[in-house]
Amino acid sequence: MLIRLKTALFFTTLSLCLAACGGPDVIENAVQVIIPAADLTQSGNRIPFILYDGPEPVRDAQSVSIQLVDITASEPKPLDWVAEAENYSDYAVPYWVIHPPFPSTGLWGVQATVTLADGTLTISDFVVDIKAESAVAAIGSAAPLSENMTIADQPDLALLTSDWEPEPALYDLTVAEAVASGKPTIVSFATPAFCQTIFCAPVINSFKASYATHGADVNYIHIEVFENFSDIEDFADLEYVPEMAEWGLPSEPWMFIIDADGIITHQLQGPVSETEITQALDSLN
Repeated sequence: MLIRLKTALFFTTLSLCLAACGGPDVIENAVQVIIPAADLTQSGNRIPFILYDGPEPVRDAQSVSIQLVDITASEPKPLDWVAEAENYSDYAVPYWVIHPPFPSTGLWGVQATVTLADGTLTISDFVVDIKAESAVAAIGSAAPLSENMTIADQPDLALLTSDWEPEPALYDLTVAEAVASGKPTIVSFATPAFCQTIFCAPVINSFKASYATHGADVNYIHIEVFENFSDIEDFADLEYVPEMAEWGLPSEPWMFIIDADGIITHQLQGPVSETEITQALDSLN
């Protein structure tokens, strides 16, 4: 509680300073920052976030500038690292992504200076808890060679995926087969029909759109995260498929990009747009 109070005081002082120094109008906390990702580490340091104005997402912000703040010291202080967040508007809910180089684990303050559509500035602050590592299959490690269900095991796509309009090619290969092919692979863990928020349901749409563009050169695998989902009437009765534990996943959606040598190069949790997938694939070249 003391850390959060000190952080709030720091950001309030900063916004007052900006306003007093003759800059543009600054409105404190006019928007809220929502982070649809829970497993944040130093190595997998992609942090997606969504701006909200009350119950509605902000769709037309011009830019978001980010600065890290050390909130563990006696007086919170900003670090030298400042960056512009990247916006992905080709998603059901526009989101932003940052890749902060956290010097250490623990709680860190983040200052988001948002330029709204009319040029007004608003400063919103939030705190993230950065872990040293997690159980999730890590960037730089060999991808688990999963023997996930495919069309060869179950020809009825309605029993393989909860997607209402499935792309059959996403269920042709096991991860083990894909890695052995010598081509890059993307594995998406998602449940289109049982996702509980607007953040995660559209991930499969991004995945299918990417497949339509890159499917000739890249293996695409969708793994439905729940077992026997077609027979379940109560959400509470759903159980994860074994591959969730194999990859160390505490939730969904997650997407992993694997290079031609079978090494994980990207962890993408939460919202993922087609543009962001393309950027990750381009980085393999």
